[in-house]
Amino acid sequence: MDHFHYISGRLHAEGIAADTLADALGTPLYVYSQRTMHDHVTRFRAAFAEIDPLLCYAVKACSNLGILRRLVEAGMGMDVVSGIELERAWLAGCPMDKVVFAGVGKSDDEIRAALDGRHSPLRDRTGDLNAGDPAARGPVGVLNTESRSELERIAAVAAELGIRARVAIRLNPDIDAGAHDHTTTGRAGDKFGVPADLAAALCADFRAHPHVEIAGFHVHLGSPIYKPDPYLQAIDRLTTLIDRVESEGTTITHLDLGGGIGADYETGQTPPFSTFAEAMIPRLRPLVARGVRIALEPGRTIMANAGVLIVTVRHVKRQGGRRFVICDAGMNALIRPSLYGAKHFIWPIQVEPGLEPADRRFEAPGVEPCDVVGPVCESGDFLARGIHLPEVQRGDRLAVFTAGAYGMTMASTYNDQPLPAEALADADRAVLLRPRQPAFDLIAPGLAESAVSIPAEIRA
Repeated sequence: MDHFHYISGRLHAEGIAADTLADALGTPLYVYSQRTMHDHVTRFRAAFAEIDPLLCYAVKACSNLGILRRLVEAGMGMDVVSGIELERAWLAGCPMDKVVFAGVGKSDDEIRAALDGRHSPLRDRTGDLNAGDPAARGPVGVLNTESRSELERIAAVAAELGIRARVAIRLNPDIDAGAHDHTTTGRAGDKFGVPADLAAALCADFRAHPHVEIAGFHVHLGSPIYKPDPYLQAIDRLTTLIDRVESEGTTITHLDLGGGIGADYETGQTPPFSTFAEAMIPRLRPLVARGVRIALEPGRTIMANAGVLIVTVRHVKRQGGRRFVICDAGMNALIRPSLYGAKHFIWPIQVEPGLEPADRRFEAPGVEPCDVVGPVCESGDFLARGIHLPEVQRGDRLAVFTAGAYGMTMASTYNDQPLPAEALADADRAVLLRPRQPAFDLIAPGLAESAVSIPAEIRA
């Protein structure tokens, strides 16, 4: 599952003691495991090997460039949902034909950059980035669309650029995958995708368009998903839609089933990848035989267990019958507990013999409930409520497990808290992927004011 383990009471990230990393780099600190990432990619690819899918890592899960480079080296494509994520994929060395650009509200400028690297926002900064000229990179492999108006904009931009955009239409299959209300995306009332009838109409209306190729369909049901049933429902509905549009003259060569397979936040909660593959492949086999390339977008399932957040205890107090462990980071560094009610196992990185956790439901004599909270001035600022921890005191460090996905990418500087540092453990070697944000960087943008010229005719 992961390569974070206790040896003689000390948490290790692969071969490196977590306390030595915290001593060197300070806290709050995200620590990722290279071996865990590699193992998850290898197992995921092996599970679905029969259908040879295009695997596009969901950049939004963890977008650190050092992480992306290593995933590209492992053969992953990239699923991006913004223009800057697109630039990260390019800087990480991902071939553009292995990039899927999703997202419900792409701007015209983002569409231009996705179709023609000459419109990259980094074009005039390549010297600073030690990168080549993005003008040579070509268009993304697939540009997803989620509405008729967006498809019309894609067509207009492609015509302006004189190229043909390869497009997938996102289907809203009206399937409730059972995830948290904020992370379920495939129901009719959600903002994503279009119903089957509109998808078929778009295929018909744009079939002969000189600047748009309707290559296939995309669906994403939400996350995390802990059983294959929602995927099977989606595959059946997509197969029916593919049969319909192909009978009407549209050739489908691409089917993207999104991501969403859950990570193991609690021991034994998530089935192995093979459980999903064994259920899905028989339904996909006939489509693959017809020439449809399947795409999958693992993000959380690759990265969640590949990262921990290390925080330092600043104070412990008892109040109102509760024990509060107040740390140097909370919702500013990891918002998932506050935003989604997410559960993360938390444990000291150094413990007495006998207190090394064998699993993520550890209880022992003297281990009592507490709330682990941060320094942010919000009642909703917490990392966990009512969890069991041994006695801790000021200066002790805690590890928040399964924090590699939707941790740093959702971190903020609320209350002027600097962003955490990020490091990678690779066997017995540590790499600093991103230093802690300097205090000056929080203040600098507001130090100088500049006048903005506003045309007289629109002045108040």
